[in-house]
Amino acid sequence: MKIRILTESIKGLGLGHVARCYTLGLIFLEMGYEIDFFVRGNADFIEFLETQKNNISKDSNIKKDIMKNFYPLPIAWECLKHKELVKSDIYIIDSYEINDFSSFLSDAKILVLFDDDGRHLSLLKSYLKSKRGKAKLFLLNPNGLYQKQGLDEILKDHILTGLEYAMIRPCFHKALESMSKKEHQERRHITVCFGGEDSQDMSNRIFNILEKLNSTHELDLSINIIIGANYKGKLLKSTHFKKPNSKNSNETYNIYQNIPQDFLATCLAKSEYSIVSGGGILFEAAMLAQNTLAIELASNQKDQIELMEEKGLVRKLNHKNLKEDIEYALLNPKQDTLTYNKHDIGTKIIDFANRLVLESINVALQINHISRQKHKNFTLNGYIAINFCNISQDEALRVLRYRNNPIISENMYGSDHISEKTHFNFIASLMKDEQSKYFLVQDSKNMQDIGVISLNRINIKHKNAYLGIYKNPEARTKNKTNKISYGTMLMDLLKHIAFCEYKLHMLYLEVIASNIQAIRFYEKEGFAFMGELIDGFSQHKNKAQKFCNVLVYGIKNETI
Repeated sequence: MKIRILTESIKGLGLGHVARCYTLGLIFLEMGYEIDFFVRGNADFIEFLETQKNNISKDSNIKKDIMKNFYPLPIAWECLKHKELVKSDIYIIDSYEINDFSSFLSDAKILVLFDDDGRHLSLLKSYLKSKRGKAKLFLLNPNGLYQKQGLDEILKDHILTGLEYAMIRPCFHKALESMSKKEHQERRHITVCFGGEDSQDMSNRIFNILEKLNSTHELDLSINIIIGANYKGKLLKSTHFKKPNSKNSNETYNIYQNIPQDFLATCLAKSEYSIVSGGGILFEAAMLAQNTLAIELASNQKDQIELMEEKGLVRKLNHKNLKEDIEYALLNPKQDTLTYNKHDIGTKIIDFANRLVLESINVALQINHISRQKHKNFTLNGYIAINFCNISQDEALRVLRYRNNPIISENMYGSDHISEKTHFNFIASLMKDEQSKYFLVQDSKNMQDIGVISLNRINIKHKNAYLGIYKNPEARTKNKTNKISYGTMLMDLLKHIAFCEYKLHMLYLEVIASNIQAIRFYEKEGFAFMGELIDGFSQHKNKAQKFCNVLVYGIKNETI
């Protein structure tokens, strides 16, 4: 089973998309599935991922060379010339840039869209209403936005919403479990983290505020500022900046860059306060820190922060009154107003991954069932009609040999010699052709090829089709046991398929007016003359072109 995660690393958006997709991807890798990440935009995420892979435990099923699963793409996925590069059973897309998902819905068994702000609800509604695709579409909404909306049961089954679906790494759950065992701390710890880029340099602004408050009120704070891999702000020149791979320090002010997730989890678990932005870090901070103060740094964080504030998990800070809000929070610890259990954050993400795999398997089984029905074989009186979509390569080559035999080809509309390439391309096209069904007929006792039959121009609305039929020119003309001609056997199978299986009302055929032997056979089989196409067939003999009339015959389904 192939799983493709498509996300983006675009300037101004930070690394939030990549980070949560990475966390989700690790779950599938741990489960043993093949997965690749296609990251559109720039390659700034690579340094972040190089650091995070150190968090993979030694006893994990995941290899440390996980970077080979990531592919930076300078162009949009839908613009790829060779789209099979991203073809997959399960697509998981985390993007604010792409709006057209039609190609993914037509290719995949499962399509999951991260949906932070409700932007994909109309797509889901229209897709479910139209029933036009085989893929199952799901929306993944970790902030719980859809929990406040009155959705019907069908929509609810396709929307995974709530903090339980937050992308939380195992190290954060371990830190949460160990929090009850930790010893009392003399100093008050604060952790500040604004993600991978922090283009507004909020880290520096908050650091200056905390430094002054710590001095003014003698708060005895231990302050950890965590900056991301793409941070370019003023704190890089601070005397408190720690070198890479530095151990957790007991100094008053510590500035770390691009630290492993287990280190971040440790910092948050020790913190009386955390000051963070929206996104994945907000889930992690709310889960571990005693108190979490949230700053909206992008418009897409608004809903998440407000929803979590309603649950008593965070307190929102006002941009215009940052100093006053932080000062009030530090001096006036809030009363416990929690309406949500922190231990539930991120607990359903593994169940979600398992569900996607099972849903994909179910879709595959349904597709196979439909395919078997569409390309069904039929049997009658000891003879089997094998759909061309089910024949082997050897059988296909034998059919080609029969079709190119002059005895057969001279009375065919397409009388030219057919190449192997053309023949196999034609058979491949039948997989998606709803109006044509071709069958190789064999004697089920000895598997001898009897001939080929077909239904063309199948019209479901008007319940009619045109038949095609020819015997194997290399076989004897009659069955020695029952003395029935193979032509009659082929026609019996054709009528059975057309009238009993496909429930057609009329079956038509076209025959060259000069083919007297065939005309007598059709009339014997009950077909009646219905019209004539003047000069409807062109023959080439001795380099001269000759036009012949075509007769139309038909027979009615008397079983209905």
